[in-house]
Amino acid sequence: MTLTAADNGGTFGLAVGATMIVRLGEEGLVWSDLAHAGDAVTVHERLFLLDPGYREWEVTGVKPGQSVLSAAGDPPCRNETPPCAAPSQLFEATIVVTS
Repeated sequence: MTLTAADNGGTFGLAVGATMIVRLGEEGLVWSDLAHAGDAVTVHERLFLLDPGYREWEVTGVKPGQSVLSAAGDPPCRNETPPCAAPSQLFEATIVVTS
């Protein structure tokens, strides 16, 4: 299973030992690291180049429970001088891990 920004706000199931991919970047935003609250999953960034604007993480279920994944995406114009006022986008997904 691969989650993208289109899956924002969703809840997804994952078995212990199974993995899923979170891929962000199609929106043209610069994404922060993928954080996770809860200890039901581990998150590792996948280091290969799809496109310079993409980031991708592998999420693995490690024990039954729930974790919330989150990342913030900023428009590239935020790094210009002067920075733009375009809003950031938040990605958040709940992962429910079952045995």
